[in-house]
Amino acid sequence: MFRQDIYKMKKTGRVCYPFPWESTKEPQPWKHGYQRVIIPLTAEEKKHSSKLIHMQIVRNDNLVKVQESRMALH
Repeated sequence: MFRQDIYKMKKTGRVCYPFPWESTKEPQPWKHGYQRVIIPLTAEEKKHSSKLIHMQIVRNDNLVKVQESRMALH
């Protein structure tokens, strides 16, 4: 099973997911120390948009990795 990393933005607390650059022909267009993330829109934002996500380039310092909670059976 594929495990997706989950991050939170420090300033807003919104959850986001990494969306890495996968082109073999061109280098990534943003600087080292940044990454492209997908931010899901809230229900309120979806009312005023035809999109479901927002894509943004964010500095790594502004992201905090979220620990995935797993259910444990004892």
